[in-house]
Amino acid sequence: MKPFFKYPGGKSRELKHIMPMLPTSYSRVVEPFAGGAALAFHLEKPALVSDINDNVTNIFYVVKDEKPFSQLIELINGTNISEGDVVKHLEKIYYHYRDEEFGNTDPVTKAYRFLLLRQLGFSGMYRVNTKTGKSNVPFGWYGKFQTKLDRSYHELLQSWNIKCQSFERTLAEVLVDDFIFLDPPYYERNSGYGTSSNAGTSEDLHVTLHDKLKDISASWLLIHSDCELYRDLYKDFNIVEVDFFYSQNFKGRDNKKSAVKHLYITNYNNKSSLLNF
Repeated sequence: MKPFFKYPGGKSRELKHIMPMLPTSYSRVVEPFAGGAALAFHLEKPALVSDINDNVTNIFYVVKDEKPFSQLIELINGTNISEGDVVKHLEKIYYHYRDEEFGNTDPVTKAYRFLLLRQLGFSGMYRVNTKTGKSNVPFGWYGKFQTKLDRSYHELLQSWNIKCQSFERTLAEVLVDDFIFLDPPYYERNSGYGTSSNAGTSEDLHVTLHDKLKDISASWLLIHSDCELYRDLYKDFNIVEVDFFYSQNFKGRDNKKSAVKHLYITNYNNKSSLLNF
């Protein structure tokens, strides 16, 4: 099963590297930085997923609950048209929900808005005004609105515990037989995690994460771009280097920086730690 909405930094394309590195036994997967929850969906196991982005957790809540899920599916089914200017039709819907429905707290409307912005926004970008939190991504000129969302997702989420909370609170709820998958905001990419500032460049988040993980007995796998800070923080753990190339490139720009090296860090030994990816 794949994520039903696009999310920047999602790990769907890295599953071929992730899967061989999973521990041999665990009862539940935990994603404290869920985003699109690519691994949890792929594993189709009971899960604890959390995020501080309430748009993410809200859409998971809606899909899990029978009545809101049915209402969301109805909205999705009514999005595309078979006649007329399809692109213009979708553009109108996109800007209406991006701008006019901003701040609408109805869970179903909020979930539908988020899905439209994720699936129809230009180049899959996720960008909001740092002061207002309002999306400023333009329409991507798509000819069809698409999502994989169907009843199978609703059924899987019955086994998920979904929470809108910080990674610290989620890690405090981890059980010894859980497996924790961590895809935190990258240190050098100005994530603004939890704030309107450049919190992603601060060492505080990353040092705090390390300090929480070093005392956890449950198995965990952390993925982060290669950088000196992470090399130093996790020097006593198992590190595997993986070459990766970001798919989001732009015509006319220097895309050489799309080629990066990711660090796969675990607190357990596994046969893949000796592999050359």
